[in-house]
Parts: sequence; structure tokens; C-alpha cells
Amino acid sequence: MVVGVGRAIFTENAKSAVAVPHRWPCVQFATAVAGHFMKTVLPYLRTYPESLQDQARQLLGQGQLGAVLQRKYPQPHAVRSDKALYDYAAELKSRHLRNAGTVNKVVFDSKIHVVRHALGLHTAVSRVQGNRLAAKHEIRVAALFKQVPDEFLRMIVVHELAHLREKDHDKAFYKLCEHMEPQYHQYEFDLRLYLTHLEHAGERLWAVE
Repeated sequence: MVVGVGRAIFTENAKSAVAVPHRWPCVQFATAVAGHFMKTVLPYLRTYPESLQDQARQLLGQGQLGAVLQRKYPQPHAVRSDKALYDYAAELKSRHLRNAGTVNKVVFDSKIHVVRHALGLHTAVSRVQGNRLAAKHEIRVAALFKQVPDEFLRMIVVHELAHLREKDHDKAFYKLCEHMEPQYHQYEFDLRLYLTHLEHAGERLWAVE
């Protein structure tokens, strides 16, 4: 399953969050910007209101989008291996989805190309075991996300875990995501801002040795 579209934003003060109509996120506002950036297509933000996209374009025009994200999320997560990622996902599942299906494998996958594609993938292969049908669940997270803040990794893992119970990206699915991570939509939006920064600046913000 491809990670679905969120509904949260940035605030004018990057350190604080505020309630906004329809729960869309807020981008820190920048004033002057090169005109050509206001016409730039932002594929990672295409489902968000045009006003938010314009604010992101302004930050891109000033070369400030990456700096704003780094101020808000100064540190990368500490999950460095597939085993650590499995344990990370297992802890979240144990806390929120104890009675859901078993996750057999959780790995970082270098074959997932984030641009235009998925942030993570959840797969379920059904096999006959004795007299019953059993599903083997695997979660794969794009290797790019070895070097992002914990909030971004948690949002992706929460999304994929939610598919253990809800298959479609519907109201029940996003309600479950919010149950597991109340800031789910904000983190998804900010992650999409980071992908927008990567596409235009080509600079990773949380490089890990």
C-alpha cells in the first residue's frame, strides 16, 4: 500500500502548532521570492490547498525550506538496522494493535524509489497452513528514511501498521493512524515538505555517518 495523503501543516512560528480550519497544516511564511518558483509544480503537495503550496514555494524561493525543517526537527532517529526497525515497529504494534495480524518482516528497502512512488509498503501473502488461511505480513520502508527525524519514521511505520486492520485509505484508516500517532497528519505534511526540499535542493538535512 502506498502511503496516503495527509491533512496537516506548518505554522508561522515553526516551533508551535495551531488549530486551523479543516486541519490543514501551516507553512512558515516567507515574503520575497523569485517569480519562477511561484509557478513550480510540487508533486508531493499536490493534494494540499494551493495557499499552502504557495507558502512552500516562497520558502523554496528564499532557500529556507530546509532550514525551517531543521529548526523544527533538529535530530535524526536512532534506528540504524533492519533488526532495530523491526523492534521499533513491534513496539508500536504491541502498544496499539496487539490483536492485529503478526508482522513477519520489517526492513529498509533501497529498491523503493520515493520520487513519485511510495514512502513505505505493506504486503500480505496468503498461504494455506493446515485447514486455515494465514497471511504473512511484511513492511518495507524506503532506505532514504534511515536519515530522517523520528517523527517522520514513526509516521511511516504507523501508516503501514494501520493496514493490518484497515486495507483502504478511508476515514477509518486515518482515524486509526491518528489513534497511534495524534500528530500523524502534521508529520506527513512536514515529511512531504522535506521531499519537496530534496527534489529542488538535492541536499539531505539529517545525514548520518
